[in-house]
This record gives sequence, structure tokens and C-alpha cells, in this order.
Amino acid sequence: MGNSDAEYESLKGELSSNESQQATTRSEISDLDNKIQRLRDAYNKLDEAKESVKVQKNIVGNMPDFYESLWKGAHANSVYTACEASGILSTEYANYVDALDEIEDNINNEINRLNNIRSEKWGILQGLINAWNNLSTRIRNYFN
Repeated sequence: MGNSDAEYESLKGELSSNESQQATTRSEISDLDNKIQRLRDAYNKLDEAKESVKVQKNIVGNMPDFYESLWKGAHANSVYTACEASGILSTEYANYVDALDEIEDNINNEINRLNNIRSEKWGILQGLINAWNNLSTRIRNYFN
């Protein structure tokens, strides 16, 4: 029976190790879930800001049409020129929106990368769970 006791202790040790690895993997998955959620939240806030900038760009782009009859003179003309589609304000708004688009793309790429890691961790966890089930069965069988 001494050999069987050693086998039982070995199985218990493997089971304990497996449970520890499962806990670590679950914690890693949880950390990834939190990072992904924070990135999604940041993306959504950034997207709202980008939409606001687009609205502002349209307002600025339409400014000459709205105010041309009300405001005349050299200063008015320089403001209108800056606001036109090829003007500095319109161009800068467009550049800003493009920069926000690039940041959003980078966030999406990072979310995708983290989701891939998360999927790998789930695969590892599934393997650990399967191994745990096999070890548990072997321990139960030990007592039969």
C-alpha cells in the first residue's frame, strides 16, 4: 500500500498545483478583461470627442455663410478665409480628427491584441480544467 500512498500524495500535489495554475490564469484573464474594458471606455470617450470636433468643424466651415452679411471688413475676411474648407481652421480641425482616428485605430489594435491573449489564456485554462478533471477522477478511482 506504500506505493499507492505515494501515488495518492503525488496526485494530490498535482491537483493542488493545477488549482494554483487555474487561479493564476483566471486572475490573468480578469486583468485582461479590465484592461480591455478600460480601453473600450477610452475609445468611446475619444469617439464622442471626435464627433464633437466634427460638429465644431462644420460650424466653423459654415461661418462665412452665416455671418458674411453681418460682419464686413479686413478682419472679417481673414476669419472667413481661415474658416473656409481650405482655410487654416478647417485644415487644423481635419488634422485633429485624423489624429483622433489614428489613436482610435491604435486602441482597437490593442484591444484586439489583448483579446487574442485572453483567448490563449482561456485555452490554457480549459486545458488545466481538463487536467484537473482527470486528476480528480484518478483520485476518486484510487478509493474504489
